Amino acid sequence: MSQDFKLRYDQMRQSNPTKLDGDTVVKDCEYFDQSSNTRNLCFVWADNRMKFYNYAYLISGDYLPDDSSITLVFTTDIIVIKGARLLGLFDELLRHLPRKIVCVEERYRLSVDENMPIIDSIEIISST
Repeated sequence: MSQDFKLRYDQMRQSNPTKLDGDTVVKDCEYFDQSSNTRNLCFVWADNRMKFYNYAYLISGDYLPDDSSITLVFTTDIIVIKGARLLGLFDELLRHLPRKIVCVEERYRLSVDENMPIIDSIEIISST
């Protein structure tokens, strides 16, 4: 019988089979082995600042064609997206499809595909 087995057997008898000797080291960061099916929506500004929200906390969305804007209401914040060709983006948000919404600098507007929305600004208003 190996020594390791004997130690595990003793720990099982003490109702703690997973405790390792010297298991008091705290790690800075722990990771899951695989990604999950959790859906998040990441907003990226022109200066590469990013913030993400979980779709589970999305309460409602409004598409305002006259203002060329989409308003998303999350439990903690209200997000206003302004730009052009936003109807397709609104439909995708309705189905929780987009992972990232990226704000485009004005000088790169002409290089955006004709079928893609153009995001001019993303404003976050705290509702708490």
